[in-house]
Amino acid sequence: MRTPVNRNTARNKVLLAGAILLGSLAVACGGGSSSTSGTGGGTGTVPQGATYTTSSLSGTYAFQMSGSDGSGLPISRIGSFVADGQGNITSAIEDVNDGGSSSTFAFTAAPASNYTVGTDGKGVLTLVHPDASVAGAVDTFTFTIALNSTSSGLMVETDGSSTMSGNFQLQTISTTFAGAYTFDFTGVDLGSSNSASFIGEFTTNSTSAITGGQMDVNDGASPSGVLTISPGTITQDPTNFSTFGRGTLNLSTSINSQLLNLTYVFYVVDNSHLIFVENDSVA
Repeated sequence: MRTPVNRNTARNKVLLAGAILLGSLAVACGGGSSSTSGTGGGTGTVPQGATYTTSSLSGTYAFQMSGSDGSGLPISRIGSFVADGQGNITSAIEDVNDGGSSSTFAFTAAPASNYTVGTDGKGVLTLVHPDASVAGAVDTFTFTIALNSTSSGLMVETDGSSTMSGNFQLQTISTTFAGAYTFDFTGVDLGSSNSASFIGEFTTNSTSAITGGQMDVNDGASPSGVLTISPGTITQDPTNFSTFGRGTLNLSTSINSQLLNLTYVFYVVDNSHLIFVENDSVA
């Protein structure tokens, strides 16, 4: 049951969905944009005038959504699902931040979880996982989807439990991270209920650490000015990284002489794009 820097370099994007911080982050020192090939399949765009079929959704896709839950609290979810091109979801996982309460759910494979795609690219995605509170019960989530290519599409929740919308993108899961990422996160400060936005850039050692960076915070229309990001860790989920690109990281800085330590779950879209959801109780 779920209630729910001008540097003359291309900058790749990382998308952050927060606790209710939702935003985008891009690789800052890499070149180029996202790939159209992905883990498990996917062929790129459908030519103009062509029709879609069930096989148009095939591969591993990262998704992100945000909105309000049934109680009006801000909610964000990110995750990854594997579509087999025949209407079956063979595996899927998500991380949800519902009003500051974070959870991770593994979805049940087909036939419980499945999808349809019409000739116009519209369809329905159904994801089911065991209820976290009631033994033997399941939670069923239904989304209307609209493909804009075989590599990406839009989605909106239609099961009545939450009002959420977002998108999905074909994944190419890379174990090597870009040297730097720019980010843009927006959401809610859960302590004050103020709107909050973070922008900045962090650098990495390409594998397991954030080595530094800078960020600006605007919390309730009170801008911080430039803040220094402290070194931090990047951890690849030992169970779910290879299939879904899931991991965690932390961003730490000091604002008004107080430590601001933010933690996030992320999913790799490709070697220059990530999506995030904040999983602490700060913002």
